[in-house]
Amino acid sequence: MNDFSYREIDLIPDGWVIVKISADRIFYKILSNWNEFDEWRLSSGATTDTLRKIPAGYVWQQASGNTYMLLSENEGKLSQYNQLRLEGFLEYDEIETLKIEDVRV
Repeated sequence: MNDFSYREIDLIPDGWVIVKISADRIFYKILSNWNEFDEWRLSSGATTDTLRKIPAGYVWQQASGNTYMLLSENEGKLSQYNQLRLEGFLEYDEIETLKIEDVRV
């Protein structure tokens, strides 16, 4: 179901990437970026059952209850600072990035 209410949305990042973590189980986090203050956030994580496609991109509720609106045009758009932060995360074997369409398997 693609119907949603904008009242559900808590966060709309200026840039974001999906981080897949394969530890004891597989789950996904959103590394997000807000350009105005070069802010970043790593979401609490979620499985694919709360990921929904909408015309502008995706809506994804995380374990914390926060719901992200992930605009397709902003995928992969991290600031230089946050790109370095991502590279630090990727040094761990069980962490990788994915395109969001690859999450919907």
